[in-house]
Amino acid sequence: MYFLSNYLWEKNLRPINEDSLCLYHVNYASKPLLFCALCDGVGGLNHGEYASRTVINNLKEYFDNYDRTSSIRLNKIHKNLSRILYISHNALTRCATTVCLLVIYGNKGLIMSCGDSRIYGGKRRLKQLTKDNVDSKGRLTSVIGSGSFNHIPYRRFRVKSGDNFILCSDGFYKRTGSCLLNLRIGDCKSDEDIKNCLIEVYNTAVNNKESDNCSAIAICARKGNYIHE
Repeated sequence: MYFLSNYLWEKNLRPINEDSLCLYHVNYASKPLLFCALCDGVGGLNHGEYASRTVINNLKEYFDNYDRTSSIRLNKIHKNLSRILYISHNALTRCATTVCLLVIYGNKGLIMSCGDSRIYGGKRRLKQLTKDNVDSKGRLTSVIGSGSFNHIPYRRFRVKSGDNFILCSDGFYKRTGSCLLNLRIGDCKSDEDIKNCLIEVYNTAVNNKESDNCSAIAICARKGNYIHE
């Protein structure tokens, strides 16, 4: 199995982009691993871009330093990523960020999320796979860097050829209506096709007067040999 992938990172009408993301392909013990994560700095606090960038860098550093000759156990990955998020939470002061992430190793997948950044998945029609941490007034109830550290919701699952995933910030999904859920990402034949799909959703959000940063990562699992190095 291999993966088509691409991302969108748009400042939109905001003066700075407080979103950060990572899309990472590598081989471990001759098997493909895909890791992607997206963070959205909390705009009501200072230095949201610093918070999001810090968490992304901490997560990516873990995979950069992993012994690539060793096989990976997903339950160990889950524990280590949870520890990294806990350390990041305690290290950040007066700034905070949401986070959502996806790990695929072989045919096994893991998703984790905190805040209101989302992960969507499906073969044809996409559906929301994560739950927003918000109260009845839409205020964030759990983020990395502010308040108490809560258990990070997660899900482990089997990944099959034809599965598609989108990680995105709230600016990407809030004003897109059915465009995002009905996106025919499963028809994509190349990384460029995926980019065009993400631009289609972004243009819908902008046409509906979205002003927030808009960021997303899209992954399509395909049957065949691993093609990324």
